Amino acid sequence: MINRLCMVLAHGGAQATVLRHLPIWKSLHDRVILCSPADDPLNLPNHWNFVTGRSSLYATETNARAHEAMRLASELHPHTLTICEYDALLWRWPEASIPMMGPDGVIGSVFTSADPSFRGKFYIHSPIIFGPRAIQMVLTAMDHLPPDAERGFGDRYFGLAIEMAKIPVTDGHAHGLSYSQNHIEPKHIPEAIHAIKNGACFTHGVKDAPTLAKLAQAAKIVG
Repeated sequence: MINRLCMVLAHGGAQATVLRHLPIWKSLHDRVILCSPADDPLNLPNHWNFVTGRSSLYATETNARAHEAMRLASELHPHTLTICEYDALLWRWPEASIPMMGPDGVIGSVFTSADPSFRGKFYIHSPIIFGPRAIQMVLTAMDHLPPDAERGFGDRYFGLAIEMAKIPVTDGHAHGLSYSQNHIEPKHIPEAIHAIKNGACFTHGVKDAPTLAKLAQAAKIVG
């Protein structure tokens, strides 16, 4: 049985970023599986690369790839599942928060949605950690959602599936565990470093090498 499984949603165009982040994902998980589209796959022969569907930014294909990643994860029966987009990093394992999450719970960076064009009440940035029962519960919810749910916005698709499954969510922001942006730009670096030095371990939006180096130093990761 896999204790900690990490599923990474990525594409070939992000391969350089994936390679930079792989050592961090691997340091905290027993198995890392990369998921990329067939028409823009990652080319990493020494890593488990799950290829499915076509590339898209915000569309039905985006949802389908996330859905299939969850299906594969459910078949592997891990004790915990971490879903990461290619720019999402978990700096350390949140030991104290896992018992609080429980086997049917989820931990991630939660944002309230005020946009009435989306169905869900919130969206959730990766990394997202799922308890063992939550994996199947979210998969079942995805099975019953339309293919184009939330117009293919991945963070909103996961948020809606979690909401539909009535899964308890531990918001990393409320516990000082999260620093998340769509894209961490130079203007965000000081507050990101401050958050990480003060305990934040869920970070989304790391897209370039200089940002990674600065935040990894704050997290006391030497690579």
